[in-house]
Amino acid sequence: MKINHIITNVTSCPFSNRHVQLLFEKYIHKICEQDNRTGLNLDQKVRIVDPFAREYRQRGCVTISNDLNPIFDTTFNMEANDFGEYLNDGKTQCDLILFDPPYTLRMLKEHYDGIGKDLKLWQTNNMWGRCKDNLAHIIRIGGYVISFGYHSHGFGKHRGFEKREILIMEQGGSPDRYDVLVTVEQKMQLGLSDFFEDE
Repeated sequence: MKINHIITNVTSCPFSNRHVQLLFEKYIHKICEQDNRTGLNLDQKVRIVDPFAREYRQRGCVTISNDLNPIFDTTFNMEANDFGEYLNDGKTQCDLILFDPPYTLRMLKEHYDGIGKDLKLWQTNNMWGRCKDNLAHIIRIGGYVISFGYHSHGFGKHRGFEKREILIMEQGGSPDRYDVLVTVEQKMQLGLSDFFEDE
């Protein structure tokens, strides 16, 4: 696993950051190489799922986007856990998941209360667990998840993912602000031994 550290300006839209864009493009390229899709045509574009899209758009990819706030022009405007459940229909499959939720309970409360939704107790206990469980089923073997937050938990080994890279983004000019961690994981084929605990 690779770990990189940079000092940069982190905003509420991390995909506008050039370091994140370079990381993103690197894994888009890897996906294309895996499937030998270097000369992409309209039927072979990289398929992305973004449950917290806000206004972010990636050109040259097929994106199913979602944001709870209806002011954003996304494919869906659903609560993220419901969005994950909706996509886990046995037919939807993607190459890459961009997972950039509110990082804390305070951010979550601001996001929900700001559009008239009440924060429920179950959301404070396991904010995005159900969403991750469902999205883990729709990403193909060999696909990637790029997660953002104040920790590097990502989707985790228990859902069939292995960490490939962590980018530590230190906020330049603001020493008291938290670093943002960008965790890249790859979906792996589970073996029989993965279902049994070591004794």
